[in-house]
Amino acid sequence: MSVVLVMPSLDLEGGRVVKRVEGVRGTGLVVGDPASVASRLAERGVEWVHVVDLDGAEQGRPVNVHVVKLLKDMGFRVQFGGGVRSEEHAKLLLDELEVDRVIVGTLVFRNPGVLEKIVGEYGGERVVAALDARHGVVVVEGWRRETGVDILEALSHVESLGVRGVLYTSVEREGRLTGVDVDGVRVVRGRWPWLFEYAGGVSNISDVVVLAELGVDAVVVGMAFHAGLLDIVEASLMARRV
Repeated sequence: MSVVLVMPSLDLEGGRVVKRVEGVRGTGLVVGDPASVASRLAERGVEWVHVVDLDGAEQGRPVNVHVVKLLKDMGFRVQFGGGVRSEEHAKLLLDELEVDRVIVGTLVFRNPGVLEKIVGEYGGERVVAALDARHGVVVVEGWRRETGVDILEALSHVESLGVRGVLYTSVEREGRLTGVDVDGVRVVRGRWPWLFEYAGGVSNISDVVVLAELGVDAVVVGMAFHAGLLDIVEASLMARRV
């Protein structure tokens, strides 16, 4: 029996929870106050929350960190990404705010030496590399810049840095509810033996089951959850029956 973690995504812009389409500002949903969303999740018994600091990703530094304290005070386990570009940022999140895992994207490709130091300090299991791909090519800096690196190259690079978790996001599916990137998931799972998280295009519980069958360890859900198309707890139970 597979045990697949299903995590709701709280994407933060200007202190509010939003859900963009393909990461484009001004598209998608404005969900509202993080405390209200978190309270509903706590009532459902959700344990893990995936936090994306959209402002941080665009500004190159964590911005909406006050939400992390709120979530930790409510008892959630948190993984946080968006704007983590230095050792100081990692220290703030992992030491001071006590996030469980930090997600790095731009840093993987722009300053891998710094990432190696973070891994050396905190261990590869507490660092997740965000491999955000548009049509198979990794993008960084809030999905605004292409790296020219494909997924297999990126996985080899991440492995060499000692990171032991990846979050593969199919950017062209993000927020569109169009189904998951089955081919991309197969490529990553075939190459990557450690923690493997997926995001992008999840529209219903059936998509979560498909991902469980493909061997992912965690699924990040955003638009389907916020639009009321997917129940986190029900999806988690279904995934465990695979």
